Amino acid sequence: MIETMEDGQSRLEQHGETSVLCVPIQLRGQTLGAVEFRRPGATGWSSAALELAQVVAERLALSLENARLFEQAQTTAQREQLVSQITSQLQTATDLQSLLTLAAARFQDALGATQTNVRLGGPPADDDRA
Repeated sequence: MIETMEDGQSRLEQHGETSVLCVPIQLRGQTLGAVEFRRPGATGWSSAALELAQVVAERLALSLENARLFEQAQTTAQREQLVSQITSQLQTATDLQSLLTLAAARFQDALGATQTNVRLGGPPADDDRA
């Protein structure tokens, strides 16, 4: 199986009394993994079985990519929902102090931080650093 993953080539092998068929799982020329089929007996795999295994591996690769994209879309949607909620809450602040306090609290909650500091303005003047 490792060889198939390394070179992306299907393999039909005989290991004693076991026939082995190993097919790469590939997407856009990149090998994601491999599928290995074993069955007892010295009877090898037919070309039809090899072709079927390759088609199944191709579909598996597409399904894996779809699952990854779906998960990515869900993560993005959750992040956008959180940003929207925070933005909506920030718009309710009526003065600068309550806005900064609310912003710090929402950022802290969203990021799981134990402390949040917000600073406005430029860097401190040399007089302020003493």
